[in-house]
Amino acid sequence: IQGNGDLNIAGKTNAGVTFGGTAINYSVRNLNLTGLLTVSTTGNLTVTGTTSITSTGAFTDNNNAGITAFTGLITHNSTGAWTSTTVTTASNMVFSAGFTNTLGTFSAGAATIGDNQTLTGTVNMSFVNGVTVTGNSDLTIAGTATTGVTFGGTAINYSVRNLTLTGRLSLTTTGNLTVSGTTSITGAGAFVDNNNAGITTFTGAVIHNSTGVWSSTAVTTPANMIFTAGFTNTAGTFNAGGASIGNGQILSGAVVLIFNNGLSIGGAGDITITGAGGVRLAGTAINYTVPGNLTLTGTLLVSTTGNFTV
Repeated sequence: IQGNGDLNIAGKTNAGVTFGGTAINYSVRNLNLTGLLTVSTTGNLTVTGTTSITSTGAFTDNNNAGITAFTGLITHNSTGAWTSTTVTTASNMVFSAGFTNTLGTFSAGAATIGDNQTLTGTVNMSFVNGVTVTGNSDLTIAGTATTGVTFGGTAINYSVRNLTLTGRLSLTTTGNLTVSGTTSITGAGAFVDNNNAGITTFTGAVIHNSTGVWSSTAVTTPANMIFTAGFTNTAGTFNAGGASIGNGQILSGAVVLIFNNGLSIGGAGDITITGAGGVRLAGTAINYTVPGNLTLTGTLLVSTTGNFTV
């Protein structure tokens, strides 16, 4: 493409232009789609500028052999679909500056995201083959209390360092989610875990201070939901199945934290509960045991029909 290398592709949601061939590479600067761009080449597509998908624009990538790399921000705001489920290798779909999905369905296999970038899912963004975050592996997920990003797939593991949620993160994968740093849930941020097959681990402190919900009632096995450094629930409902807490950690409930399927405490088994809402230990015939010392500077409500032992 001559000059600055900018390209407009027009057409319909199901018609436009195909970039095909065997080991053929394509490169543009700014890419504007108001029709369908289909990538079927076994080579690479590189967009060095921004990508804008509007009106009836759509994008389909059928290529898991080459690398599709977007250096600038991608904004999808069209009646057409983003479809890259064929790309099952994360390093073959690169969003260096994040992705904003304002309108139109988004269905991806795997992708690599630039460090400290944002995935904005005003309309939900679904991944089914994993997400890799470069650099320090910090990630922000934006959207609404009911939309954002879904980490899905069969036995697919996801890992980030610091996780910031101002939209909803939904887990449907049967694999693991590991957050090695801190987790901050603010604004309209929400977290929904529908996975009791894999292990969701939060190594650092988790702070929930949003209008959105924390819902992990599907995780009925305490060993599959780990809060190594405790949990602070300042605003927003918190409703969990089971969970494991690190020894000597704090569950702080300005708004009550509800557990329905057991609470396991590591190490010596010491725990502190703070906050006016505090903690509620609930469930049917669910037993709760504090093996070590229990410190209360907030409310503890035991409503389970099982046993409670300190």
